[in-house]
Amino acid sequence: VPNPRHGRRAAAKLQAAQQALSRFPRCKAGDRTGNHRRAVEKVAQLHGKVRRQRLDHAHRTALDLVRAHDVIAHEDLKIRNMS
Repeated sequence: VPNPRHGRRAAAKLQAAQQALSRFPRCKAGDRTGNHRRAVEKVAQLHGKVRRQRLDHAHRTALDLVRAHDVIAHEDLKIRNMS
């Protein structure tokens, strides 16, 4: 199954959001402005979207495999014991 590379697709938007966030000066946690909070939320939202896309791809791929095959076996191999 080819890797859809969700992180690379979202890289441009993430880069822009992180650059916007980095423009705010460092200050104490209680002194954050509304714009800084919104920038943090935007970065978190984009990271969350990429995470959900990756999870969705994994679930869809697993579902396709389960529907296509009668038996799926999983084995935890110990390579040291094989040689």
